[in-house]
Amino acid sequence: MNRDYENSSLPSSLSVKHKKIQNSREKTGRKPGHAGHSRKKQVPTTAPVLLPPPQEAVEDPDFKKPSKSIVKQLEVTEYQADVYYNSKTGERIHAEFPCGIVDDVNYGGSVKAFLFLLNHDCCTSIDKSSKFLSDLTEGKPNLSKGMVIRLSREFACKTEQERRKIFSDLLLSPVMHTDCTNAKVNGASAYVFICASPDGKALYFARKKRGTKV
Repeated sequence: MNRDYENSSLPSSLSVKHKKIQNSREKTGRKPGHAGHSRKKQVPTTAPVLLPPPQEAVEDPDFKKPSKSIVKQLEVTEYQADVYYNSKTGERIHAEFPCGIVDDVNYGGSVKAFLFLLNHDCCTSIDKSSKFLSDLTEGKPNLSKGMVIRLSREFACKTEQERRKIFSDLLLSPVMHTDCTNAKVNGASAYVFICASPDGKALYFARKKRGTKV
């Protein structure tokens, strides 16, 4: 008789051929017929700025203007550019947007500086910083946590040359004051060293260990 773990008391570990477990988990990602979760569109405060067509679309008669337009916003200023389609090559082109307009919603330098100082100098959390700015503007800008977190990386990249100069000046300073304090980096213990000179120049260094093992 053909007996296995399903029709007898035999354990499943003694079965020669095991049935393949069906994957019944729901697939991740967008589902057909469901609207995607895109960024919240800001209300423009000025009239839309219509960008001129690219020179290639003007000179090449194969490019035709369909009904599609690309919309970008900067500080609630809407930029629109017509899309030109080449029926022979299938190429689509449009006018270049101003420098810095890369996402659907872009924030100006004043908003970024305010959030950076609020999060670091005032030691407020990311949630409270974005909520405070949203309350000040009656909920118009809907700031994401990723944008606030990315500000520290952008600030570090822009001040790299200045930090190198301060580091060189600290090495040449006859007197340097140092201090160390505990910190948390991604939930793990770390140390922050503060080095300063009498003329007011200071640098912060984050390290995983307090000393150097020989």
